[in-house]
Amino acid sequence: MSLGHRLSVIFLVLHILLVSSRYIQLAYAKPSFTPVSTGGSASVCVEGKAFYIQAGISNQSMTRQVFKISLDTSWVASNPPYTKMPDGILDNHFPNALMNDGVNWLAITNGSFVTYNIFTGELTQKPPIANYSSLLGLRATLDPNTNNVIIPNGFRAYPPMTATTMIFFPWNQAVASNLQPIFSDLVRYSITWSQSAKTVFLFGGRNPARLSSSLYRLNMTDSSWIPVNTYDGPSARESACMVAMNNGSKLAVFGGLADFDVTQSDIFFFDVANSTWQKGPAGGDTRARTAHACAASGDAVIIWGGYTNIATRSAPTAVTTIFNVTANAWTDEFIVPGVALPDPSPNSDAGSGSDSGPSSRSRLGGGAIAGIVVSAVAMPIILYLGKKWYSRQRKSDSPLGEQLQERPHQGQEEPPNQGSHEPQVQRGQRGNGPAESAYKVEATNGQTEALQPVRQPHAPPQLIVSTSANPHALGAAATAAGSSFQRASGHPQSSVAQRNAANPQDGRASRPAPDKSPRSQLLECFAERNALNQV
Repeated sequence: MSLGHRLSVIFLVLHILLVSSRYIQLAYAKPSFTPVSTGGSASVCVEGKAFYIQAGISNQSMTRQVFKISLDTSWVASNPPYTKMPDGILDNHFPNALMNDGVNWLAITNGSFVTYNIFTGELTQKPPIANYSSLLGLRATLDPNTNNVIIPNGFRAYPPMTATTMIFFPWNQAVASNLQPIFSDLVRYSITWSQSAKTVFLFGGRNPARLSSSLYRLNMTDSSWIPVNTYDGPSARESACMVAMNNGSKLAVFGGLADFDVTQSDIFFFDVANSTWQKGPAGGDTRARTAHACAASGDAVIIWGGYTNIATRSAPTAVTTIFNVTANAWTDEFIVPGVALPDPSPNSDAGSGSDSGPSSRSRLGGGAIAGIVVSAVAMPIILYLGKKWYSRQRKSDSPLGEQLQERPHQGQEEPPNQGSHEPQVQRGQRGNGPAESAYKVEATNGQTEALQPVRQPHAPPQLIVSTSANPHALGAAATAAGSSFQRASGHPQSSVAQRNAANPQDGRASRPAPDKSPRSQLLECFAERNALNQV
């Protein structure tokens, strides 16, 4: 097999492997998931593990989607590590809390108590709680020490028709506490549990009269709410998010909707031990958010979903943003110590909501383009090499296509085959006369020899001598200006030099014939032989 043939086969095999591997990758690759962007979603966080988000409103319709963002690996905000989970409840702005078993996610929707298993996605209906309030926009948090669920304004007595704090002991008991006047029908407040203070903190919210900028803590002894210093704290707002950090020693409050429907982008931190506020750098218009979900893990506050402008509530934002508390700066990276960031492949159109989202489609398109480019480059090369090999094969198959090569020049003669009785062809030393440049025939077995081209295996073709079966078929080889032979018919043929000597032209002396290569001499002999055969 020639070199061209081998290269053609190699290129063809590589091309087939490339195309096959691409199809296998597409067939078995797990499609990526991009969640629908929502506002008013429920969310819980298991620090260092996952940030869970459920339900909400998207494009003026509610959704049952449930997914999580991994918090045990590093990632960039343009491509969070989403994982789709089985669908949950259909609602928005509803109270929810993760029970202290770390498995059952409680949601209260339309007066029903439902738990969602964050590992299996199983929904379980729980018995209803009497006198539960029907206000929209309530919030809940959990006391992990007692597994009590706390819902401000979640209990309504008949009469009077006033809402008070519900503290219920799953699943059949509830107690109420007296509230400050500001708490009358208060909704869309922010609430979280502080383990270091072992109490609940509540900030902001709205009632029919006005927005609130107050911060309260719950007295766990008598279930009363105690005002906390609000100096240098956030302005009055609703639908902000508040999360506890560093075991509840610090609270982070971000975003929300202020008076005149202005969406906020500022972030504040409350020191629980000193009851002081510290303001961080504003996030700007692109990070302004209301009705969003948020979580804290390590030194990062993570914000997802919500609305950047109240006028665009029909289109929740798809931008995930992060605040690094240690650096006191906004960032696009969530870093887990010791875990490197992955190669960037941003989800350019987050919010499609399909399992094979835009990021998946863009990767498929890129793979298809790469396959086309490789094919376009490889196929012409394969065709060229195949054509070249085919041409060589055709030449080698023709009688006159033998690849004859001259024997080594003077000073590079090959040694004769020792120990063999085969006749040898040797080139004479070049001299002044034409006879000395001819080929000399030697027959070691006494028979007449004729020059023939023979191909030897694993070596270039050489001019050697073969023995004739009929000793009287050929005459002796002539050694004049050029070699001549006697053919099987017995008619001797004169060499070119002899004919020139016998027939001088214009009275001039004959000139010696120029040296010819063995290939030229052999072709001349073939022509003369064909002429004799015709006679």
